[in-house]
Amino acid sequence: TSGFFWTHRLYMAEQAKARGFRVVVLAPPVDETEFQRYRRAGFEHRAIEIARHGINPIADWRTIRSFKKQMIDLHVDIFHGFTVKCNIYGGYAAAQLGVPTIIATITGMGIPFANDSRKSRFIRWAIRGLYRKYLPKRATVIFQNTTDKEFFESEGYLQGQKTVLIPGNGIDLDRFVPVERPVRVPRILFPARLVFEKGIRETMAACEKLYDEGEKFELWICGRNEDDASGHVPPELREKWKALPFVQWLGFQDGMHKVYQNVDLVCLPSYREGLSQSLIEAAGSGLPCVTTDVPGCRDVIIDGEMGCLVPAQSTDELVEPLRSLIQSQDLREQLGCRAREIAVERYDRQKIVAMYLNLYISAIEDTHTLGTSRLFKKRAS
Repeated sequence: TSGFFWTHRLYMAEQAKARGFRVVVLAPPVDETEFQRYRRAGFEHRAIEIARHGINPIADWRTIRSFKKQMIDLHVDIFHGFTVKCNIYGGYAAAQLGVPTIIATITGMGIPFANDSRKSRFIRWAIRGLYRKYLPKRATVIFQNTTDKEFFESEGYLQGQKTVLIPGNGIDLDRFVPVERPVRVPRILFPARLVFEKGIRETMAACEKLYDEGEKFELWICGRNEDDASGHVPPELREKWKALPFVQWLGFQDGMHKVYQNVDLVCLPSYREGLSQSLIEAAGSGLPCVTTDVPGCRDVIIDGEMGCLVPAQSTDELVEPLRSLIQSQDLREQLGCRAREIAVERYDRQKIVAMYLNLYISAIEDTHTLGTSRLFKKRAS
């Protein structure tokens, strides 16, 4: 979505623009406020027809057609997709039109890859078929963690495409910084979209147990509602949780660096991630994290050094790590200090964005096809 691109990839777009690239964001339609925000930042935003969820042949054909229409108008030289449908249908449209460079970033596998229900198995089968049929063999596929890369390769999702491992989007290490945290009732932060696969149900249940046992803390919930998403937290349950005495309900926040500066630890028991931006931001802010031993979380948090890893979808396993961090400011500071060190080593956004830009620049230099794809030759003849 446009909002996700803004919070996670704006810096990449700014750096590409500074290198002389014309950056156009293709995403579902937005309201006028969002559109103007992109214009003020110097970027074009163009709407495409794309449903966030489900597989519908007619709707998906319209998505491909929408991609093609925009690419023809823009004379695209590099197409870079970031979600499943953009990778598959956008990549297919780009290949059909002869766009010289096609890049697909696998930002996470989602809930169908976190359990083995019949529905999840069917969705995995469908996604595998779509990737095999529509993702061009000449595409470059970027993975954010090794587990997803190995899965795609072993399960036959790829057919000879070049693969690259890039650890997420990075963070601004001058913005996400540790601060001196006062002695106070500890504040736990849950920073994620309000869908069950992020582990909010387990977080709430563990904190209710701790509160009933007499622990003193606050739980800050910070994330946008996703009422159109599969597995969203229904409004009536949100209202019930808001009424709990230990809960502070912040909703969506633009300036997350300020939120991290005002809490003491992070709890994010997600079922699966590509590479958790929230955990990276927390580490950069010098915060210990309790998270799950799943792809995209264990790739960020080192168990025992930066926080604690627990099994996914387990309330009971969350309780004791949270209790230990609530009770010990020294432990929080020790783990938070190490988290900051590792964030500086691994997640400097300047270094990570340079990896993406090098792919763009190499593509232009290698093909020498800027403005000379099959599509443009055809249009010129």
